[in-house]
Amino acid sequence: MLLGEFVGGLGLERWLRQEVLKLGIEYGYQATAYVTPLVLMPNSGGRSLEDMRILKNDIALSSLLQQDALLDKTPLLVVLTWPLECAKISGTQTLNAVASDEGEAVEKVEFLVNGKLLQRKAKPPYQISWNVKDKKPGEYTITARAYDRAGNQVEYSTVVLVNTRKASEVVCATAN
Repeated sequence: MLLGEFVGGLGLERWLRQEVLKLGIEYGYQATAYVTPLVLMPNSGGRSLEDMRILKNDIALSSLLQQDALLDKTPLLVVLTWPLECAKISGTQTLNAVASDEGEAVEKVEFLVNGKLLQRKAKPPYQISWNVKDKKPGEYTITARAYDRAGNQVEYSTVVLVNTRKASEVVCATAN
């Protein structure tokens, strides 16, 4: 009931009637007969939360309604928790990331090294192993990139020192 009042308050039916008349369509069912049930589906016995997610992610419906409220604009958060900035690493390391999103669930987290995809994880814990034993000594940029179901993405990068033995070999001068 409240959702129906909300949709009415948005002026959905009035707006649809105006837009359909602009197209010169004056026969058959009104556009509201098709769109209103989609919007009200969760209140009429649908799967509720899952139905709302489907409607929210339907870009065509959102653009038709011209309602940005249906789009997920909540930014994701992702942080690499290991390795830390300028860490000296060798052997096999476990790369750890933490990701969260208030709008939609995190769909996946990708781990990249120097811009190349290393591996992706679809569910927590977001961690992978990286063997640097045969890597050339130097600076490497590790990136964790998170995505949500609405297609939003965010990334966090850190620079690490790989296989450096002497302090004079490489100097880590970057900071996140």
